[in-house]
Amino acid sequence: MKKLASLLAMFLLVVALLLTGCGVDNQTASGLPKDSVNKVSSNMEATKSNNTSLGPENKNNSADSSKSQVDQPIKADLPKTIDSAQSQENPSKTTAALTTTIKANPSTPTPTIQVPIPIQPENTDKPAVTIAINCSTAVAKGLDKQEKFKDVVPANGIILPPTKVEFKEGETVFDVLKIVVRENNIQMQYEGSNGTAYIKGINNLYELDGGPLSGWMYCVNKLYANFGCNQTKLKNGDTIEWNYTCNMGRDLGQK
Repeated sequence: MKKLASLLAMFLLVVALLLTGCGVDNQTASGLPKDSVNKVSSNMEATKSNNTSLGPENKNNSADSSKSQVDQPIKADLPKTIDSAQSQENPSKTTAALTTTIKANPSTPTPTIQVPIPIQPENTDKPAVTIAINCSTAVAKGLDKQEKFKDVVPANGIILPPTKVEFKEGETVFDVLKIVVRENNIQMQYEGSNGTAYIKGINNLYELDGGPLSGWMYCVNKLYANFGCNQTKLKNGDTIEWNYTCNMGRDLGQK
């Protein structure tokens, strides 16, 4: 009997405990502490009271503040959004724009670098000689003072200063003399036969004008020849002198 009474007492205790557990506060039973629930409720009431206490000025400020907060992110993100949309919508236009900025202005000619091609200069050096005509011996004899020779014999004795003349291979002293007198408008008279040319007068100064032993003589590189001027062939660089003598060459240093 004692055991039965003990079991009955324990059963009643369990039932009492179960009935007591069903009366726990719903908020506590939901797993939230009662203090946290109270704080949330008070915050909600404070927010509600603040909204209802706003005046016109506060409403405007709140609207402006909200507007600025909304506009700022839109303005900041707008260029990126447009650029992204344009590049996705028409990628070829974006590439063309980049290419245009790289190209030079069409109105400005594009500078080019020209590399000169070396050209071998043509060999224009033709054979040439130097020729001069002088009558200083006639001046020494006083012919330039005579009225007859006033316009014939220059006071300095130079009829033609040293002049460079080109010639062809095989040409002679006589050929070059004809070239220079023609180019410089100098009078010259000659005679000859059987291929021999004899110079009688240059610049209207003739043989025998300076005496019985006077006349014209020529030398090549300071060497006087004993044959006609049309028989002396030239080579490149020769120097020809036509000198007037009044004494068969002795006044020119000849024996």
